[in-house]
This record gives sequence, structure tokens and C-alpha cells, in this order.
Amino acid sequence: MLGLAAPAGSAAAQSSSGPSEVFVGAYINDVKEVDLATNSFSVDLYFWLRWTNPDIDPSQSIEALNPRDAWLAVTRLYDEPEQLSDGSYYNVIRYLGSFSTKFAMHDYPFDRQVLKVILEDADLTTADLVYVADPSSPTTINPDLDLPGWVPDAPKVNVANTPYPSTWGNTDATGDEAYSRVTIKLPVHRPVVSSAVKMFFPLGLVLLTGVLTFFLKPTMVESKVATAITALLTLVALQFTVTGVLDSVGYLTMIEVIYALSFMFVLYALGISIYTAWAKRDLETADAVRFDRRSMIFGFAAHLLALGGTVVGFLV
Repeated sequence: MLGLAAPAGSAAAQSSSGPSEVFVGAYINDVKEVDLATNSFSVDLYFWLRWTNPDIDPSQSIEALNPRDAWLAVTRLYDEPEQLSDGSYYNVIRYLGSFSTKFAMHDYPFDRQVLKVILEDADLTTADLVYVADPSSPTTINPDLDLPGWVPDAPKVNVANTPYPSTWGNTDATGDEAYSRVTIKLPVHRPVVSSAVKMFFPLGLVLLTGVLTFFLKPTMVESKVATAITALLTLVALQFTVTGVLDSVGYLTMIEVIYALSFMFVLYALGISIYTAWAKRDLETADAVRFDRRSMIFGFAAHLLALGGTVVGFLV
């Protein structure tokens, strides 16, 4: 890129029939980790190229666009491309390292992510070279791949022409070049049941504690307030543990909205306890108990409706 493409019509870049086609595909051998905090993942994959133009070697000029850091192990299976029986040329590149990708966390903890490795030729524009997803050998993953906390889905390879509307300071460039880009995608999702249990079982216990404050006698003011405050503090600790990975996210995620609603319910329980102790102190105990029960039903029903609306709003 950077406007340094080979001149149009050069023998080394372009055949008389148009841009050279390079068939590509990948085999994902392993995904070692997915790091939401740094928007990165570590992968071990094999990427193959097959072409017919003897004047080019895309296995030498292709480059990774989204490595997370400078260290990336790139190993070519053959020092020089192998010529196959049909006359085409072939090479395999192994990429081992960490890649950067922007994770969408809106639906956390039920988020679905797409791990991407983006590759592009460093020299030849689409006038000279285009990639084509290999129809004879689709992209696959290692059947024994185990990624704790995630379930991998079927991978795929997308090919698109990417324009660069800049001359990059090169006065000989036109600023309208486009390069063929390969994006290897591995969709992953969290196991729904285990994620729900891990995230919401402790939260449910705290909310149950908040509900129990309504069952204490109205005269037990200290116990009701202490129970509600304990639930509130526990909720703060849980939120800090669960949403710590979301500190760098600039928008509200589903789990953060759920915790905000849970804070509101516990604060509601605390407020009703204090209100009952002061505003209802002259009522008979049975009347105060009846007020507590009605407040609990109203508050908990409203909380459940808000939770349901939040989940549906984020996931649908």
C-alpha cells in the first residue's frame, strides 16, 4: 500500500487478461485466549495461497494488518512456492501470535464476538491482484479446538476490495488505489446456561435478601435497614467483580443496566423500611405489615418487568 504499487501493465504485476487471481483459505489450529480487556486474541492458524501467474509471489508480499504488537511469528511452509501438477503455484503461511479486534460488549454476558485476522498485499493493487476465497477447500477449524468460556462457530473467509483515498505523500500516486483484503473470521459465543448461572445466581441471592427485608416486622427497624445495607454493599462488590472487564467501554452494557436496576430495587427496599418505621409508626402492626407486603409486590413486579424489558431490548 502507501501508493507504492507496481506500475500498471508491468509484467511483474499484471497479466494481459487483467488482475491475477489468488485463491486463499485458512485452517485455524488453535485459539489460545480471548482478552476482552485488551480487545485482542491469540491464535495459531495456517493460511494458504494458490495462483497461476509465475511473475508474482503473493506469499512474500502479503502482510497482517491487525497484529496486537510487533511480535508475530510468520513462517512460510516453503521458501519458494511449490508448483502443483496443474501448473499453479502454492504456499502456506503460519501465523502465530496476538491480533487486535474491536469487541462489541453491548450484550455482555451473552455477547457474540468475531475474531478477525486481516491480511492484505503490501505491493499490488486490485488492478494487479485480487484474492478469491478457495471454493475447493473451505476454511475450517481444528475439531479438537478448546476455548474455555467460548463456543466457536463455523469460520469463514471474506474478500473485499479496500480503497485508500490518499497519495500518502507520493507525488506519483493518483490516490485512488484499492487493495484486495482477506478477513479470516471466527465467530464465538458464550455458553448460555453456564454464563447465566455464573452471572445471575449471586445477583439473585442479593435480590432475595432485599425481598426478605419486607418480611421482617416493621418494628425491627435496625434489622431491616442492616439487611438492606448489607445487600447494597454486596451488590457493589459483585458489580466490581463482574464488570471490571468493561472499564474501557464507553457505553452501557446489558449487565451494567441490570446491576443499575438491582441497585434501584435494593434502595427501594431500604427506603420502604425507613418510611414504614417513621411514617407508619402510629399504625397498627397489621396495617404496617400489609403496607410492607404491598410495597414488596409492587417493587418486585416492577423490577422483574424492567429486567425482562432490558434483556429483550438488548438481545432482540
